[in-house]
Amino acid sequence: MSTIDSLQRAFSAQQFDPYITSIRFPHFKNLEPNFEIEFTFPVTALIGPNGCNKSSILRALQSCPEGSSISDYWFDTALDQIDERTGSQRYIHTYRAPSGNIAEVMKQRVNKSERGDDYFETTRPRKRDKMRPMPPYDVRDEGLRNKERWKPIQMHALYLDFRAILPAYDIFMNFNWRRQDNTPQGKKHLVRLRSSRISSALEDSAASSKFAGVERLVHPARRLPKTEVEEIGRILGKCYSDVRIVEHDYYRCEGCTALMETSNLHYSEAFAGSGEFAVVKLVHEICSAHPRSLVLLDEPETSLHPRAQKELMGFLLGQALSHKHQIVMSTHSPSMVEDLPPAGRKVVAARPSDGRIYLVSHAATAREAFERIGATYSERKVLVEDDLAAEVVRRALRGKGPDYLKTVDVNPIPGGSGTILNRIIPDLATLNSPAIVLLDGDQAPADRVNPKNVSDSELEKELEKYQIFKKNLPRNGGSGVTDGEIAAIMRTTLTWMWEHVGYLPGSFCPESLVIEMEGGTGIEDAEEAKGHWVERARMSLGLTEGEEVGSSGILGEQQRALAKVEEENPLLMQLREEIERLFGND
Repeated sequence: MSTIDSLQRAFSAQQFDPYITSIRFPHFKNLEPNFEIEFTFPVTALIGPNGCNKSSILRALQSCPEGSSISDYWFDTALDQIDERTGSQRYIHTYRAPSGNIAEVMKQRVNKSERGDDYFETTRPRKRDKMRPMPPYDVRDEGLRNKERWKPIQMHALYLDFRAILPAYDIFMNFNWRRQDNTPQGKKHLVRLRSSRISSALEDSAASSKFAGVERLVHPARRLPKTEVEEIGRILGKCYSDVRIVEHDYYRCEGCTALMETSNLHYSEAFAGSGEFAVVKLVHEICSAHPRSLVLLDEPETSLHPRAQKELMGFLLGQALSHKHQIVMSTHSPSMVEDLPPAGRKVVAARPSDGRIYLVSHAATAREAFERIGATYSERKVLVEDDLAAEVVRRALRGKGPDYLKTVDVNPIPGGSGTILNRIIPDLATLNSPAIVLLDGDQAPADRVNPKNVSDSELEKELEKYQIFKKNLPRNGGSGVTDGEIAAIMRTTLTWMWEHVGYLPGSFCPESLVIEMEGGTGIEDAEEAKGHWVERARMSLGLTEGEEVGSSGILGEQQRALAKVEEENPLLMQLREEIERLFGND
């Protein structure tokens, strides 16, 4: 069972509670009124262009647990005033209480002088914000509520902003510190002067280290456990023998220094890349987090190449499963989210009309998500037998939204099923192409068998069910192709077909399928079904009996019929499901 499947199963069994099930914003910053995100998978990625309030949503989530306040990060100033002309700033999070009731907690900005102008407090359920009334008291909810309101969720929150995770060396060398010698030479001198003390701190793990009468250790040195070192190495593609980290202010600013060792290298963050230090920090922080924590990550892909990003996501998924963390991140990286299920991808965007931020999709495919932000993502291809089959497929895809449709290239193949089966599919299988094929319903064999259950002696017979013959299969050059090699080619072809070939709904041709979608009775005879559309086109165009009806006129009539088919049409829904199955979650 994959990690994704295990996460979904554990989530369905409510093993992640306490867990924020949703957050809703009746009035908050530039989000559209009642903007809401439901968290239906333990790892969630917020995807969208810059300026879409993704970081603000993460900060709001950070402030949901009891004892936290968003006013620590967002407050009114003369330069940036908080707009409350249309109502107080407020947001609502929900979670499952032990009784099974859904707890709704609103945090609202109020002006209480004794608490400060930016104080956010919990409120009673508000009808105008469509909050549920308090249910009857249940002893199982003891400590989580009183008579009039629910308490905030009780869980630890860990927030990591990867644009701000800098080692002590970088902070000191790259920022200007007033009243100090900020020349390169001055800074180099201080680094050399203090580096021996940092080295000593890393070696002895002392709880205290004073210099010039000032305590310099913010947190004593830690040697990372072997498991953490191995995870860091896997993400970065390196083999570390040891990693240590110490938090200090030897450079006149608080920050961390990490020491990495490999079989032949020994270096600190001064010689490491910023992405390397960020991964050390992330892995250590998450591995040290309380079980069932709320982990919030702001652009964790920063300074990492795509392979490392993908490995990082694997680490996060594993940590979510083993420690039952709820993880929410903002990202611009296809590599970070391509392995997530659609439920883990939330796409946000700004409306062109008013600039308000809205939720584009609560369960997006990877390609949908990154089409929105203009990222490059390989196009999906669908091969079909003719122009009408292509129109049927496009009609099904329109129901999934314009962003989805733009990511799919539907190609009718001249020559129909014969060309596809004997010339196209064998080549696609050899190349392991990601394309899919949708053949007409009348091409479906009566009994498809999983290639895993087909012996070598049965391979040829199984292929012939699809009208694919051994002589048509591609082979390596030369005349000495062995029976074993031929069997391998046949199995490769069958396996690819099992995963990439599907069929339009119904048992007949596409002309008959459109009639069925309209509510009519399917026509088994293909020529009769085609004749049906010829006559309909003739009537629509006002042609006489003797005038020829062109192919464009017939296709136009079929397109108009398809346009009238309801989105919930069972045959249309069946086709969408088949396409989703073949493409998977990408």
